Amino acid sequence: MALEGSLKELSLANIIQLNCNEMNTASVGLTHEGQEGLICFGDGAIVHAAVGDLTGEEAVYELLSWDDGTFVVRQGEAAPRKSISSNWNSLLLEGIRRVDEGEPLQAGSLEVEPSVAHAGDTDNMTE
Repeated sequence: MALEGSLKELSLANIIQLNCNEMNTASVGLTHEGQEGLICFGDGAIVHAAVGDLTGEEAVYELLSWDDGTFVVRQGEAAPRKSISSNWNSLLLEGIRRVDEGEPLQAGSLEVEPSVAHAGDTDNMTE
């Protein structure tokens, strides 16, 4: 059975936390302004993400910037491939930091300007 909803009602950050804390194997399909994205979980870890030309960590960061759209969670659905090996907590914190600092996260811009913030600045990293 699939769980469907709006990202305005349940944010992607919360969906990630739920699936990782529950140690789920699942896929999350996302849509936003005509774009489609995918995040896959394997045994509670984020193992793959894709949106546009982006895959892996950069795709997760782009998807975390979507504040509206829809999602569909399909439990038990395995990832088509593995593109991520980083810890989900680190990915989530970095994605939230990027969104909070307004860094460009567009699918066409693979190069991100160096941040002027210090690495130790972790204030306001919660929702």
